[in-house]
Amino acid sequence: MPVPIHLENRNLLITGSIDTGKSVAIESLAASILRRRDRMVVTDPDDTPLSKFFLPGDIVLNPFDTRSVGWSIFNEIQSVHNYDRIARSVILSAINAEDEQWCGFARDIFADTLRKLHETEQASVDKLVDFLVREDGEVIKQFLSNTDSSGYFRDNAERATASIQFLMNKYVRPLRRMPEGAFSIYRWLNDPSGGNLYLTWREDMRTEGRQFIEKLNDVGSMADKATIIERFLLHQLQKNNKLTSTLDTSISFIYENYRNVDIMSLARQKNSALFARR
Repeated sequence: MPVPIHLENRNLLITGSIDTGKSVAIESLAASILRRRDRMVVTDPDDTPLSKFFLPGDIVLNPFDTRSVGWSIFNEIQSVHNYDRIARSVILSAINAEDEQWCGFARDIFADTLRKLHETEQASVDKLVDFLVREDGEVIKQFLSNTDSSGYFRDNAERATASIQFLMNKYVRPLRRMPEGAFSIYRWLNDPSGGNLYLTWREDMRTEGRQFIEKLNDVGSMADKATIIERFLLHQLQKNNKLTSTLDTSISFIYENYRNVDIMSLARQKNSALFARR
């Protein structure tokens, strides 16, 4: 049954019991999207859409998938204001006000370390992570001595500095899992011929995969506001529900200032279409 064009951005959920044709329907939608030369972001838990629709120029992004492109957070730096934005994407907001204050301290140190490494041509994710979670406070203090973060390393502040490092550890470590390479989300979003993006994962990757894709949140918001990804395919939503944060972020990072919003509302607001099957 054809979907009227004027209803596409109302979003579509395909549901039913086993063997009622849900996958066939979503695959028909994917085929139609490709015929129209629209671009799509696909969350793909079992490789079914990828195995049938992957085309030359399409992108797989998953630190545990050998088909994935290499990526580095340094690839997303386009201007000086990006450092703070990337820091907010990596170190997510805390619910508790006191915890959020410490997250703010960690973001400051992360942003200044990222900037210092980038400006001194030491743009390495391994080096970034080592500085932030392995080196002792004195080494970081010397490295950041001429930055605004130097105030965090005053005498008798060792316990506070250690607390910031402990907090930062869980947020920063997932960055190391992605093999470094030249792929840039920013450039991909602004390249009309950039192909489709497949976010693959398996059940045994659930926790680690969620942590990594959360780090992509807001990174793509540095793209031009004219950028629009028109179709989102969420295959096997009942599995994807275990990755709620991943789904929200994998879509919301594409648009500026839309972090932590309902993905269906966002897709409709941006004149995009969200297609899902249970």
